Amino acid sequence: MGFGYIFIQKNKCVKIKGTQNKNYFDFFSIWVYYQIMANLLNIDALEQNILSLKKMNFQSFAIHHLANFNNFFHNIGSHEYEVEQQFGKRVDIRTVGPQSLCMINSVIYEYLNPNSKYHSDIVSLKLPLDHYLKDNQLPATYNKKCTYEVISNSYALPIETIRRHCKIWLDTGIMKKSKERGLHTDFDVVFNSNLFRQTHFTIANKMIKAWKKLIDNMNELDFIENKITFKPRSIDNIRQISKIDYIKIIFNLNFFWYRASSYLKFSPLTFTELSILSSAFYFKEENRILYAHKNTDYYDNDILMPTNINSIANATLIPRETARRCVHNLIKRGILKKNSNLIFVSDEILEGKIEVKGSTKKGIIKDALIVLKTFDQALN
Repeated sequence: MGFGYIFIQKNKCVKIKGTQNKNYFDFFSIWVYYQIMANLLNIDALEQNILSLKKMNFQSFAIHHLANFNNFFHNIGSHEYEVEQQFGKRVDIRTVGPQSLCMINSVIYEYLNPNSKYHSDIVSLKLPLDHYLKDNQLPATYNKKCTYEVISNSYALPIETIRRHCKIWLDTGIMKKSKERGLHTDFDVVFNSNLFRQTHFTIANKMIKAWKKLIDNMNELDFIENKITFKPRSIDNIRQISKIDYIKIIFNLNFFWYRASSYLKFSPLTFTELSILSSAFYFKEENRILYAHKNTDYYDNDILMPTNINSIANATLIPRETARRCVHNLIKRGILKKNSNLIFVSDEILEGKIEVKGSTKKGIIKDALIVLKTFDQALN
């Protein structure tokens, strides 16, 4: 749409001699505009199609997202060792949730306070603020300060756990604490540094690619009535991204982390258990993720391959002994299966016998698609 706008404005501003040339520019402007509009991702149509999937097809969709959960959380510690270099050690990824809530709450605070330092910057970013403001877990939406207790209630975790998780961010100065605002993010760091730049960019790119595979599969398998067009531009170098778009990626990635972490309190699995289950989904061919139908055996049909405890520990960055104990606990609960040294995901999970409530399902999909739309705009 940006290119179409440039051509249309050029026609207005440049003095063109001759009706023929003018008509050419009119035609070309319209052609470019419609070409770009045709390639834009229709988020509303995608959301409607996902929610209308048959139960069997939605289960395939859910498995795809569950399989990606670990990639979007635990693996952030390995992109050019940015996180380790900043903190001097590998960071417990569970600390991301409290930091992300604090950051999105800070965005709301700046937006609702016209005299705040970064108010105009937040407004100019054109973030999905209407969606942010609907979240009543964010204290800034009702003019309250962010406390350990607020974060504890959002994640259903003990206050002392939240204190420990916040301490690492407070020690580095990324998070601050004041009498007036409580816990908040230092936007001087966000706007004026390249902190974790490669990490944020890599995860945003991963999300875009994962969604493209998913949408392509849905189109090919006729899961949806109307085909969804999604043709994201491949960007391999972060230097191709403007500073403004990079900051949009930071905020929306943290919104994703915050919301995903908050949904965990409704899950029968802990964060660690969910990460291990996610890593147990080892697809032989990612392009066959949605090739499921009634009575499909994911392993006999070479869609999934079994894994082992060492591979799970390496993928999740969880110590091997912790991973081993967690795997055996999940086996006892019928979520994983073991044959010799090989680990399999149980039929209970693959067949969708553990269901997510309708309202929670809608919320998760809505949040994911808002983040996808922002990433698509920023990266393209």
